[in-house]
Amino acid sequence: IGNTNDGGQLWVSQANGMLFVAATASNQLWVINPATFATRAVSIASPFVLTENTALHRLYVGSRDANTITVEPDTLSP
Repeated sequence: IGNTNDGGQLWVSQANGMLFVAATASNQLWVINPATFATRAVSIASPFVLTENTALHRLYVGSRDANTITVEPDTLSP
């Protein structure tokens, strides 16, 4: 799922247990439900690092090439 190339990151949500994969080379953020193996891809330019704020229910995705941070709800699901 996705191509992390020379970077990327995997993150397990503390809020809902979803697995997030920053697929840098594929320009996608993959959301995986580990219980059902359902997947969803969100287009984000060069996602590289991930972190989560469970109090605000937000997932922060850093873009290596665009030098930006995309904020997604941590309730993303496949």
